[in-house]
Amino acid sequence: MKKTLPIQLSPPIHGYPRHGYRLSIMSLHDAYIPWFFCNYIQLFAVDLLHESKHNIRFNFYFQGPYAPPWLSIYTVPRRSIVRVYHQIVPFIRDQIDEGFYVHLMADEYFLSHTPFYEKIHHPHAILVFGYDDDTETLETLGFNRARDYSVSGVAYSDFEAAFRWIDPEKRRSYRIDLLEYNEDGVYEFDIDAVRDQLRAYVHSENPSIHYRTLRKPVEGVFGMGTYKLLRDYFTHLFVHPRLWDRRHLFTLWEHKRCMLNRLAYLEKHGYLRPSDQFHQAYKEVEHKAHQIHLMMLKLRALGEIKRAWDIDRILKIITLLDDISQREERILKNVLKVL
Repeated sequence: MKKTLPIQLSPPIHGYPRHGYRLSIMSLHDAYIPWFFCNYIQLFAVDLLHESKHNIRFNFYFQGPYAPPWLSIYTVPRRSIVRVYHQIVPFIRDQIDEGFYVHLMADEYFLSHTPFYEKIHHPHAILVFGYDDDTETLETLGFNRARDYSVSGVAYSDFEAAFRWIDPEKRRSYRIDLLEYNEDGVYEFDIDAVRDQLRAYVHSENPSIHYRTLRKPVEGVFGMGTYKLLRDYFTHLFVHPRLWDRRHLFTLWEHKRCMLNRLAYLEKHGYLRPSDQFHQAYKEVEHKAHQIHLMMLKLRALGEIKRAWDIDRILKIITLLDDISQREERILKNVLKVL
């Protein structure tokens, strides 16, 4: 027996599994677009440069649970599953038969398509969306050896080992999420929500303070304020060059790409006038963000800062970050004036 659930291999955002996997399901149909452009506006960052990781945390920001109308998400404790199922593959097969995508942690040491195969024990989120009993393989979505977002087949036995080696007490490892596409989901575009989030982004406001009665506000920097932390990260590379992290500038580029498409959407639906040319002006912001992402990839093999080329490349990235932030702030402030 075999079954494969539909999946979108090129969602609008996929740098982190939290976004990529869910958008790979939702973006199968265009109904999600109004919701998408009302979200993925805010960024946040946390400074960990002077801790053991010598890095930053940089990502899109969401307040509260991630609950788009087209996804029903059910969380099952791992311990409840292992009491009933002696192995994880039969559980996965049963869920896929019921129409559920399975999102869980697996140790990439046992997954041959990953860069950590038989090298380092590395727990990572995996989305399973299909199985084939004839070949005894699961169809998974994740990041391959080249760190590209792609589909990979995994042998049942390898996935059993990858699941078994996960420490169930670790954060995010104690649960398994079941995701179901809801074709009846509805969302009406909300220009007020977009305006409020754009204003918070431009002014680096912390949106979590408005929900302090529910939970402690998130500590970190938000919106335009994240540019300074990105510059600090690249300055830190001069001292700790081995802490190269491709995700930061890829996330920045994804954000600019989404903002560019959002401006086009606002023009198309009459919220902005094409004659104001906000979309046209923002193309340069997106282009420069893509440019520094590609420059970052060329630093991948960096072991130490000793070549003039390395120093020049990092300094150029920092300079372009300043240029991008200034252009973006100017454009978005003008957008807010007419919304």
